[in-house]
Amino acid sequence: MSRIGGSASNSSTSEKIRVLEGQIAKLKLPEEPPSAEDIFKNKTFNEIKQKMPHLPSREIFDLIVSKWKFGISDKERVEY
Repeated sequence: MSRIGGSASNSSTSEKIRVLEGQIAKLKLPEEPPSAEDIFKNKTFNEIKQKMPHLPSREIFDLIVSKWKFGISDKERVEY
């Protein structure tokens, strides 16, 4: 009889573990805050897309990356 009670307890425990593992798998790590460059890209992308909607996204992002690297001063970067 102790054998039956023991296996029921084990199956109940393993079911609880399975449920907890499923819940843990659903949890996400907190996202990192966006970098200054990311904020700049998002803001600038929207501005360019409104002015030139015919440009492909890839070209817009290439322009933005160039502008971030070479087109703005350190004073302007402080804003972001």
